[in-house]
Amino acid sequence: MGTAKKKRVRCPICGKYEIPTKDHVPPKSCNNKSDVVRKFIFPSINGTKKDRIIQGGLSFSYICPKCNNDILGAKTDKELADLYKVVFNSKEDIVAWEGNINNLVKSVFGHILATGEYSKVTYDKEMRLFVKKGILPERTHLYLLYYPYNDVFLIRTVIPFEYFNRATPARKMNDNKIVSCFYFYPLAFIVADANYYSEAIDLIDALQNNQNKITLSKHSFSNPYTKNMLPPCWPCQMGKQSEDDTVDAVLSGKEGVNAQLVQKR
Repeated sequence: MGTAKKKRVRCPICGKYEIPTKDHVPPKSCNNKSDVVRKFIFPSINGTKKDRIIQGGLSFSYICPKCNNDILGAKTDKELADLYKVVFNSKEDIVAWEGNINNLVKSVFGHILATGEYSKVTYDKEMRLFVKKGILPERTHLYLLYYPYNDVFLIRTVIPFEYFNRATPARKMNDNKIVSCFYFYPLAFIVADANYYSEAIDLIDALQNNQNKITLSKHSFSNPYTKNMLPPCWPCQMGKQSEDDTVDAVLSGKEGVNAQLVQKR
């Protein structure tokens, strides 16, 4: 029997219809080489997807070869890998990093886009324009925190929603802001509107101010009031009314259906 022909899809970065290639998310250079188990968080109309074993690191097949090799692999991923290595190897509570923040943001935006199909939501449009043409986003901001967990957490364009007020939440959730999350030890990236979380580094603000240095606190992924570590899927962690830093519902479109927590096998 002959092998089935691969189907062309619309690349979520350049928008062209091409046969997709496999993209490691996070990149292999960020220690994404081991077999992993993908655990899907939310059910779709067809029910919750079964856990799936991925060999050789977490990867997705949505972006075209040109975007994978020429935009991410060759030009921008080295900045993300360098930040990863500096933070991973540091023994200090405050980690200083200097590099090309423009390429760092392009790498992160590109890999977030690479986790799903072409989308027309505002965040994706602005991320796409920045990766392709270097046009700074008007609404979309990218936040960096230290991620203390060994899992990988991915979620796209969802709204964490609170029906009840928590006693001491890290931040108020009832303003209905959309978020996308890309977490892997020791880095957490959140895509959201401006002024989303005061403990995080706003990399878009750093770009606008022509900065090339950042200092990352290893205590940033914690509640500034209670000092407790935030849960691994914050700000989308489902919980109870009495539990701080959790939410009652996550409102999701099609991008959020594939939300997943990935663990090493």
